[in-house]
Amino acid sequence: MTNKVLKWFRISGMAICAGIVLVQFVYAVLWAINNGNNIQDFYDTSIYIANTKAFVSDGWRLIGYSIYVSLFMSLEFLIGKNYVLLIYISQLIISLLCYAYGCKTLVKVLFKKDIKLRTMLFPAVYILTIPIVWQIQFAILPDAI
Repeated sequence: MTNKVLKWFRISGMAICAGIVLVQFVYAVLWAINNGNNIQDFYDTSIYIANTKAFVSDGWRLIGYSIYVSLFMSLEFLIGKNYVLLIYISQLIISLLCYAYGCKTLVKVLFKKDIKLRTMLFPAVYILTIPIVWQIQFAILPDAI
């Protein structure tokens, strides 16, 4: 009897987590559709863009990211401002893989277990979509601030 209850709690917990990730993923897609071509206006954004256009770096912002962004900016004459969306997508994929590989390595070092990469993609998607939920929530419900 105890095994059935534990199994039911495990399945229920996984279903709830999967539902939360699905909602976050839908919000992330909606955010990308609505804001995909907009460059987010964070403090460093203008500095990175200026460094990319001038092809220089400073002590804090190295040339590697400027080169990375300039590769996408060179596509502007073909696809217009959609190059920004390509930057977001590529950064998301790189972040997903880094997070998943990092967790896989951490589990291997700490617990001496070898887990599959796809197992770690689920928590990676969850972690990487959390900020997007907040951005969408405040964009849709400005009175909640």
